[in-house]
Amino acid sequence: MKKICISFLGNPFHDSRITNLKKSLEENNCKVKVIGFDWTTPGFKTYRDDDTVVYKLRKTKFSLWFYGTFKLLLLFELFKVRADIYFAEEIYSLPYVKFRTFFGRGKVYYNSRELYAFLGGLRNRKFIQKIFTFIEKRLIHYVDLVLTTGEMDSDFLFNFYGIKNTLVIRNIPKLKTPGKKINLHEKLSISPGTKILLYQGVLIDGRGIELVIENLSRIENSVFVLLGDGDRKTKWQK
Repeated sequence: MKKICISFLGNPFHDSRITNLKKSLEENNCKVKVIGFDWTTPGFKTYRDDDTVVYKLRKTKFSLWFYGTFKLLLLFELFKVRADIYFAEEIYSLPYVKFRTFFGRGKVYYNSRELYAFLGGLRNRKFIQKIFTFIEKRLIHYVDLVLTTGEMDSDFLFNFYGIKNTLVIRNIPKLKTPGKKINLHEKLSISPGTKILLYQGVLIDGRGIELVIENLSRIENSVFVLLGDGDRKTKWQK
C-alpha cells in the first residue's frame, strides 16, 4: 500500500480538488494523509482525525507571523509522515515539501493549479510576484511530476521553464442530477425580467470582477451576483 501525503495552504474540506484527489487515491488502495490550514472560517478550531489535520491560523497585518506559523506547523506534520509521494498543492507548500524529501525517500508531485508567476491578484504586488517566480523557477526542475488543469498551462510551463514532466488533471465535478432547481430571481428577490450575471468562485483581485462592476451600468436591466468568499468579500459587499 502506497503512502501519500497532501499539503495544502487552505482548508481541504472546502477544496474539491483535494477531496477528489484523496478519494481517488484511497479507491486505488493508497493510505492518504492530508495537512491543511484554515484562517477564514468563522469559529473554526483546529481539526484532527486519523488521516486529516487542519490547523487554525490567524491572519493579521503581520504576514511574517502567519507564514512563519504555517511553515513550522507544516514541517512538524511532514516529518511525522514517511510517504512514498508528497503532494505540494500550491507554491506555498512546495519549498517545505521538497525540503522534507531531503531526509528520506519520497517523490514530490507539485500541483501548479495557478500560473503563480502571473497571478492576476498580484499584479500590483510585483515584489511578491518575483518571489513566487524565483521559488517556482528554482524548485520546479526538482519535482517528479507537475500537475496542471489544462494543456495550455502545460504548454506555458514548458515554454517558461522548459519542463516536460507535466500531467493534466481536470478539476471536473462528478456528474450529478440536481435534486431541485434553484431560482436565483426568487431567492434573491430579483424581478423575473432582470438579467443575472453570475460569478461563482474565490473573491480576489485579478478575476475581472472589478471590470464587471465598473461596466455593469452599460448592460441594461441587469444585476451582478457574486457567490463565494475571499479577501475582497467585505469590499465588494459595500
